[in-house]
Amino acid sequence: MQSEGNQILILFIASTALILIIVILAFTFIASYQRKIVVQKLRIQEDENELQQKLLKASVNSQELERKRIAADLHDEIGSLLSSLRANMNHLKTIDAIPSDEKAFIDQAEKLIDNGLSNVRRISYDLLPPTLSKFGLYEALLELVTETNRLTHVSFTANLDCLKNQHFPDHVNLALYRVFKELVSNSLKEITMNEIEVQCQRSDELIFEYSDNGNGFSHMLQTQGLGIVTMQSRVQSLRGSITFSTARDDFFSASIRIPLKTENYDISE
Repeated sequence: MQSEGNQILILFIASTALILIIVILAFTFIASYQRKIVVQKLRIQEDENELQQKLLKASVNSQELERKRIAADLHDEIGSLLSSLRANMNHLKTIDAIPSDEKAFIDQAEKLIDNGLSNVRRISYDLLPPTLSKFGLYEALLELVTETNRLTHVSFTANLDCLKNQHFPDHVNLALYRVFKELVSNSLKEITMNEIEVQCQRSDELIFEYSDNGNGFSHMLQTQGLGIVTMQSRVQSLRGSITFSTARDDFFSASIRIPLKTENYDISE
């Protein structure tokens, strides 16, 4: 009887051990399976993020190519046409047979042509500022500051030392310049605004702090207007972030952070 009891005990212990082993294996399998699912989801998310970045970059590049084409057409076609037309007007004024009252009309036409040429140059410059392509982001933003101070009532101050002697790829220069141009343009829409300030610093990322003393962005932020969406797309195409704040009715700020180096992405050289 004792022998049978021992056999039953051993069988019970063996069965219990086998059940525990099966339970442990089952939990191990489930945990491993769940880890694989999590890893797979992360990979899918990374692939989606990478695809989104590529789509954003392609969209921005497409916009810039179209801007270049339009700028070239304006300069080469419309600009040349207006210049030729003005030269013809100058020639007409030299003809003695033309009455003086008609020469006055020609003078007025010349002024309109000059205004047209000026507008073509301005639009062409806005579409593709030559300073940006020739000298880089630092000089282009300084020029934007200077022109804003010269042409408006606004006091625009900017500390851009973090960009001195820094050379970034063209798409980085263009994206950041467009963002700042959009910020300034929207600030100027607020008639009570008279101060703009920009600060920047550089570590493992570029950090820009933009602020004005107006509330012209309030409605745009509430409605997520096209300008806001465009700025966000441009910054995201550089794997960066942009955040906006209207903490007070008389104050607007934007913070831009652009990583200089991430996996398979380096703008620091």
